[in-house]
Amino acid sequence: MKRTRRAFTLIELLTVMAITGVVLTLITIPVVQSFSLFRQAQALSDAQDKGRLLIDRIGREIGNGASVRSSSGLITTLLNGAATSVARDGVIVQVIGRDGTIVDAALAHSKVDIIRPSEGDVTQSGGAYINPITGLIDPTMATSKGDVNLPLIPGPVWVRWVVALRDPLSEYNNPYDGRIMERNANRDNMYALYRIEFQPYVVRANKDGSGGVGYRPNLALFDSDLADRTILNDGLDDPRFMVPNRNALNQIITTDAKANRIRHWLGKNPDSVTTTDVPKAVLQTDLTRYDMIQVVLDDSRPPRPRYDGNVPRLFSLVTFRPTRVTNEVADAQAATRPGEESDNSGTVGSDVFRTQHPLWDNAVIRTWPLGWLGTDSTRNAYEVGRVADNAGAPGQPPGFSVYYYDPDSGLDDYVAGTELFDLSTYAAVNAKKDRFPFTQAVAAANVRSNWLSTASYRSVFTPYTYFSGPGKIVSSFAISEVGNVGVPVDLSNPDNLPTVGTGAALSVLTETNVGGTFGDSSHYGFINTMFNKLWRDYPSLQGSYLERFIDLRLVTGGDGTPSPLCPTFIPSQATDLPKSKIVPGSEQVYGPDQLPGPGYGQFVRYTRTTKRPIGPNQYLINYVDQIEPDYSILGLPASDLATFNANVYDKTNLVSAVIQPRFKKGYIALSADPNIAIPDGLFKISYRFQFTGRQSGPTTISNGNKSDVFAVDYDTRQLMSVLLTIRNYPQSSVPNPQNVTLKATATVRNFAR
Repeated sequence: MKRTRRAFTLIELLTVMAITGVVLTLITIPVVQSFSLFRQAQALSDAQDKGRLLIDRIGREIGNGASVRSSSGLITTLLNGAATSVARDGVIVQVIGRDGTIVDAALAHSKVDIIRPSEGDVTQSGGAYINPITGLIDPTMATSKGDVNLPLIPGPVWVRWVVALRDPLSEYNNPYDGRIMERNANRDNMYALYRIEFQPYVVRANKDGSGGVGYRPNLALFDSDLADRTILNDGLDDPRFMVPNRNALNQIITTDAKANRIRHWLGKNPDSVTTTDVPKAVLQTDLTRYDMIQVVLDDSRPPRPRYDGNVPRLFSLVTFRPTRVTNEVADAQAATRPGEESDNSGTVGSDVFRTQHPLWDNAVIRTWPLGWLGTDSTRNAYEVGRVADNAGAPGQPPGFSVYYYDPDSGLDDYVAGTELFDLSTYAAVNAKKDRFPFTQAVAAANVRSNWLSTASYRSVFTPYTYFSGPGKIVSSFAISEVGNVGVPVDLSNPDNLPTVGTGAALSVLTETNVGGTFGDSSHYGFINTMFNKLWRDYPSLQGSYLERFIDLRLVTGGDGTPSPLCPTFIPSQATDLPKSKIVPGSEQVYGPDQLPGPGYGQFVRYTRTTKRPIGPNQYLINYVDQIEPDYSILGLPASDLATFNANVYDKTNLVSAVIQPRFKKGYIALSADPNIAIPDGLFKISYRFQFTGRQSGPTTISNGNKSDVFAVDYDTRQLMSVLLTIRNYPQSSVPNPQNVTLKATATVRNFAR
């Protein structure tokens, strides 16, 4: 029987095609999905590898650095056309606003400058480096090459890690996620992480050709002042250093000096001139699919970007932050050293305090004074040093000041307190050397708070200056920093040191000026004449309590300004400060040479002794107040004892003006031989004074602090925290990025304190 071939009907053909389509779909979709999953997994793996590589490299670079540049404080820049204060370690980025226009946004903590140790040889006169391998000048070398110079010092080369557009001279474009701009097919241009190795100062001639060769600002990257010595306009901290100028149509200008400077930052040399001034810039993230900024989203479904007006709220995916240290008690350094022993030295406190870590930022310093007791409302006041929130405003402190703070006020010590000492003014005046910094700092605070008129403020006054680099507090000052607040430094006597005249070189037997009273300074304001008068008028005290002496508490500076040791309150002057004392070993006493010979009467430095009798060219000094005796048993005249007040200095009272000073700070005893006068001339004394101390001997303060204590809150740049998120877009069809976040803490190991 013959079989015939049957033709498929249309329905059967459609059925076969449908089944085939289903089968192919069942096969193809998993294949496509598997490719997408593979790309996502690959993106995650790449992000992990890249993140580990970068976090390790950043950590090593910080660890090998000599320092990390301070990023504290704010800097003023233009933000969307308005002058705005932004973080000093921040950058400005430009993205699409809510209305579709280009807007500025600030990203804090997105930049760090690492100062590398000095390496190799210095640049040569031609501007090139010597290659230590060949020994020849190598014009292709952009930085020194070789071993670090010991002891370690900061070198001229800095490394900057910063967030910037892959192509800063083009518009931002993120074609993937559609958050703040529509998805598109254009090439992406997202924010990337750069490592830029550069020199802010280079060896070159003056830009106008008038000066010699020296370290001057790198003009490829910065503007310099007229003298061509410093970088202008906070150029080192400019958050817009990678943001180009725009024309009236808001279009990027690619042909001006700013555009060329950006190209220099990118390591390009548009000037086509051979130079070593151009940095080494390396893009650390890939050219595409990586973005180092992220939009903050709200809680809606689906989530939408948050906006501050027209500006999307962004955050950086890499941050460099110093580590915060809270309430660290600074270590007091040795108060005295061998050879500086003195009576009652147990009350001498350290004038230098150090924290565990250097490189401070945003410091707040609290001083818990001797005797402080937090549970006693009469003893719980302390000092706090900080920058006022409204610093720089009219009538407000310019920066960091020390405040008296009473917890009973009920206010926070970050905002409350009476200003006592203006450290910002102190630093500014000390840098210029045209005024007296201690006096200016006291006066600047007193103008705003009138604190000098209040005894309770003077009783706890403990000023200091601090050095953020080494992490050190210094609570002493030179007497040369004290002077007339309204008069510039006299260039003929810049130190303004206290001086005392000896008077005529007459002994007790040859003295002719014997009338009047010893309290008459016009006659007895000299060392010899005062001693001779007392010796004649008080024979019962001869050989025991009478000696030639200088009372530094009462000796004014060269311009007549009273000493901070002065026990008498003088309005608008830094006097009657009970905590003041002399820093042991800081004094230098110069006077007429008492030794017979060719140098007799010449100006020489006296040597210190710790016991009586005191010989020629010697002195004995009290650094601190001594334990006072019962004056009533010393055989002193009854009339003087009757009018003696131990708490009030009286130059006409024998006990107050002659006997009690032997037990007070600033007393300098000289030779007491009545037959040999000190040669006619001047004594000139320099010393440092401090306000910190401690308790000594039997317990005189129940509970409470036994010494002055400094506790410091600060950010230390020695311990940098790096938070890095790698955000990788797998492909255009997979809009969700793969994120990997890593954190590291790096220590600046090479910083020399």
